[in-house]
Amino acid sequence: MPSNQDTHEANAVSIKLPTFWPQRAQIWFVQAEAQFTIKGITADVTKNSYVTASLDQDTATRVLDILTNPPSTNKYETLKQRLIDNYKLSEREAASRILDIGGLGDSKPSELLDKMLAIVPPGQEPGFLFKEVFLRQLPAEVQSLITQQDYPTLRDLAKAADKHFMSTGATINATMKGGKHNKRDGPRHQHSKTPDPDLCWYHQKFGKQATKCTAPCKFSENWTAGHL
Repeated sequence: MPSNQDTHEANAVSIKLPTFWPQRAQIWFVQAEAQFTIKGITADVTKNSYVTASLDQDTATRVLDILTNPPSTNKYETLKQRLIDNYKLSEREAASRILDIGGLGDSKPSELLDKMLAIVPPGQEPGFLFKEVFLRQLPAEVQSLITQQDYPTLRDLAKAADKHFMSTGATINATMKGGKHNKRDGPRHQHSKTPDPDLCWYHQKFGKQATKCTAPCKFSENWTAGHL
């Protein structure tokens, strides 16, 4: 039977959680629990009900036994752990995704590092091979600059890569895999140009091929390629 606290919380607060993210289960629960904290929701049955309401049909089917016959206590933690376990990548799956990472595209090195770190299984530390995979996504000239010294952490390494990446004018092919290109072609460069204060970094870097934009930016599709 629901306690008086459960009934009080259900009547006193109202939140709407986003639909559950199967590929990012742990991150989804971090955000859900932040909302529970903000709203002062602590009752087991209330949290369990909110999570249950956020599940799509396929996800709910995978935990149907818990939904239809929940435990008498710890309903929320039981459901949470089952969902995380169901969608957690195996170490081999995680390793495969990291090894098959698709290069920088139009991301900065630090953005790529964040994506790679998010794949690392909980409790595991990225090792020297992880660092090497990350480095191989970078243009050759950036690699040569940042490998000349040691950095305390991977994030410090990525910050240094960002700095050199933005200053060298290296062109990144969004479709290349593993940061590789034909060695006979040598490092790829954009033509040297004066920075345009009216354009964001992405449109200065990639012109019409940019898939991101940050304010302030006056980029327009009507601009000619020559102007960019």
